[in-house]
Amino acid sequence: VGISLFMGGGSTPSSAVVQTAGQAWRLDRQHLQRAFDGPGSMQGLLLRFLETGELQKVGAFSDSKPVNVRVITATNRRLRDLVSQGLFREDLFYRINVIQLVVPPLRERKEDIPLLVEHFARQYGTAPGSNRRGGLQFSPEASAALVDYPWPGNVRELRNVVERLVVNGRSNVVGVQEL
Repeated sequence: VGISLFMGGGSTPSSAVVQTAGQAWRLDRQHLQRAFDGPGSMQGLLLRFLETGELQKVGAFSDSKPVNVRVITATNRRLRDLVSQGLFREDLFYRINVIQLVVPPLRERKEDIPLLVEHFARQYGTAPGSNRRGGLQFSPEASAALVDYPWPGNVRELRNVVERLVVNGRSNVVGVQEL
């Protein structure tokens, strides 16, 4: 069994996928909202499930079923801050915080931008229907502008910009004016 929570822009997961023996269930934000809405929420039930490894059908008072699960969570929020504000249970935080990977935003990893631009240009330039068989090049000024931009939309925004340039560009060399 595997459970994956996919966090959106807030502290509440945007969706979850539960897989067991070839079956999969997808839970959307509305169903998950209650588990992450602060005090008195379902956080206690989620913690109990994580600690016991047992699932119980809704409305059933017995007949819990043991399952072997791996839970993967991700968020762009600082859960420690939510714990200190009383919006996230501390015991649940320590239960899910086994391995923590911190990926800084793109604006803090400017050295990655040229590599990502090259990757996305190659990816979209060779896609079926693309008219960019010769590849896409960036002028030094355009490259500098891409690196200097703060990318509030992170990697998704960069990817979309490069895709737009591949699709709408008239030349194989992108200048600052096309950005």
